[in-house]
Amino acid sequence: MFRPNPALPGGAPGLVHLDALNAPDAGREGKAAGPDGRSDRASLRLVQTPGDSIVIEPAMQALYRITCQVAQGRIPVLIVGETGVGKEHLAQYVHDASPRAHHPFVTVNCAAVTESLFESELFGYERGAFTGANVSKAGLLEIAGKGTIFLDEIGELPLALQAKLLRAIETGMARRVGGLEARSVEARLVAATNRPLEDMVEAGTFRRDLYHRVAGIRLEVPPLRQRQGEIPLLANLFAQQACHDLQRP
Repeated sequence: MFRPNPALPGGAPGLVHLDALNAPDAGREGKAAGPDGRSDRASLRLVQTPGDSIVIEPAMQALYRITCQVAQGRIPVLIVGETGVGKEHLAQYVHDASPRAHHPFVTVNCAAVTESLFESELFGYERGAFTGANVSKAGLLEIAGKGTIFLDEIGELPLALQAKLLRAIETGMARRVGGLEARSVEARLVAATNRPLEDMVEAGTFRRDLYHRVAGIRLEVPPLRQRQGEIPLLANLFAQQACHDLQRP
């Protein structure tokens, strides 16, 4: 198993650092290191657990150093970057490296939930609130509890729902659909988008006040073309995962 990077705060649990590639136990199937104590990189056997991240390039090391510090606080986090760069992975790391790690991590894909269902999914509903509401149901904000609520693709959220989300963030309270009692919201908000929210604010399609609320801290994940040194390790990892799933060597 690759070791955490000792140069990062607290050992940065789950991080894979270049130094680990030179560890005597980093070879394939226990292959011994060479005379200089370095294993052959071509024969590396990359093993990761679900929370691990490959951190080789300086840009990614800097990002995770900041993320380790950010994870300790309560300020909302906005993660930006192109599609497929690993924004959800970084959001999970914010949670895993935080004091909230033993509480739930709840993901909401804002682009996949219809406007008519989003409010009841996020805030929950009381019995009889609408047709088919035969029992009361807690919303995802309640389910997250003292953990983390991750709003993926927040740029897809309609304006009407942006206003309701803003109120919940500002007041720290949320009310179920059809309910009278407001409930405390304790989960930390982490959001992500591949859209230019600043431009959307200027165009009037994303609320300026909501943007400033969710972007308490802004983390940008660089695209893979800017961290090409990680490509061989990622390719090796994906190949191993595929072989594991297919039960092949």
